[in-house]
Amino acid sequence: MYKDNYAFLIASPEKALCDLIANSSQVNLRYMKDVETYLEQDIRMDMDEFNKMDKTIFEDYIKVGKKADSISTLLKFLRR
Repeated sequence: MYKDNYAFLIASPEKALCDLIANSSQVNLRYMKDVETYLEQDIRMDMDEFNKMDKTIFEDYIKVGKKADSISTLLKFLRR
């Protein structure tokens, strides 16, 4: 994206969510209930929007990103 001769990138909602989880030291999503609580209460995610997210981005993040276990649990929750 460009604005006023500056180039910058904007993360997709999926990537932003992965980064938020990976960079939050207090977040450890081991169980489905942990994911539900985190999304609905902690970050107040719009669950309709969450359910529309692209699963392949989470799959790719699990391969190379931090906190693969937490992102895997998040992906299982999305697939339910």
